[in-house]
Amino acid sequence: MQNINLEGNTVLDPASTGGASVINDPQLEYLSEIVRDFNDKFGKDLTENDSIRKFMMEELPQKVVEKEEYQNTKSHSDRQNAKIAFKRIMQEVFQDYMFDQFDMYQKFTENEEFREWYTDKMFEMDYRFDDNSPT
Repeated sequence: MQNINLEGNTVLDPASTGGASVINDPQLEYLSEIVRDFNDKFGKDLTENDSIRKFMMEELPQKVVEKEEYQNTKSHSDRQNAKIAFKRIMQEVFQDYMFDQFDMYQKFTENEEFREWYTDKMFEMDYRFDDNSPT
């Protein structure tokens, strides 16, 4: 790459001509990593437009995060207590969808490894990317 020297000490690299620009969104990258890990660990093939992926990776965790009890615990307690509250509320909220998402609900309730992995990842995503989380 050749640099173009402008007035003063400013150096400007030429724009990429390699196609569409890529926006680096750490939260989307983390979510993509979770989906890949999910597919590898649990034999599913969740895709970008998959309704199960949307439910498991977006809708269900959002319902948990919106709960006042979780927000209060996260705001007024430590990370460990917030995680405990998140996991408990996740189980409660998931029950509301047991008939709509029966296969995933069954996996969630019967497979401890899946339940722990999933709730840990969803908690971490919320905690990591919430600007209001205590550090």
